[in-house]
This record gives sequence, structure tokens and C-alpha cells, in this order.
Amino acid sequence: MNPFEMFETEESYEINGVWQDFGDFRIKLARSGGKNTAYNKMLADEIKKLGKATFDAVDPEEATDLVRKVFVKTIIKDHEIKGKKGWEKGVYVKKDGKITVVPFTSDNMELCLKQLPEYWDKIQQYADDYKVFQREVETEIVKK
Repeated sequence: MNPFEMFETEESYEINGVWQDFGDFRIKLARSGGKNTAYNKMLADEIKKLGKATFDAVDPEEATDLVRKVFVKTIIKDHEIKGKKGWEKGVYVKKDGKITVVPFTSDNMELCLKQLPEYWDKIQQYADDYKVFQREVETEIVKK
């Protein structure tokens, strides 16, 4: 096996995203890096707006919120739940102790990820993993 077969990714997957299926809900993620430059560009712009020279100069708690905000706007392309008629746009959030489905918006997606840090960690791992964006991997997912 040569290095292209091992490491080459599909540019359209990196930019437009691929679905990660969790059974009753799924999320479409672009790559956080590689050929998808939107994430790093927006993050740099947001850091400048804060008047900071580098990401390391941002307060750690503020940095987490900033990364999540930029991630939601540049990496998460869609979020759906399995409804009575198939897949429907939506996001689960908890309000007043009750789990509810709300429209897929940046704010609602941010709230979901704030409420579920483990889900946030998992989708960051997917978005960082070059293997997720390889043609063979996506073909195998679609076959399932």
C-alpha cells in the first residue's frame, strides 16, 4: 500500500462534510483542518476581534466557548433526528429538565454541545480524524 492509498482524503468530504450516524440522530461534519480552511480562518478572525495576538492569549474558559462557536459555524453542516417520516433537521437540548427537539440553528447546536461535553469531544475527534474523510471510509458507511 502506498502513502496516497493510506492518507489521501476526498476534498469535497473535507469541505462539505460527511454524516456521522448515532442511531436516532446524526450530524454532518466537515474537517477541522486539511483542505477545509474555513475553521482556522474564522478562529483567527475571532481572536483578532478579541484584541489578542494568539489563541494562547485568550482566557481558557473564553477559548472553549470561542472554539465551540467557530466549530458550530464552520464544521457542523447539518444535524438531524430520526422522526416519524425519516430524517428531520433538529437538535436535542434539555430545557427545565426535559429533553426536547429544537430547530437546527447555530445557537441551539451550541447549547446542545455545552450541555453534552462528551458529545462535543466525540465530534471534535471525528472532525480532526483524516480517516473520516477518505473515500473508502465514506463508501463503507453508506453501504451500512
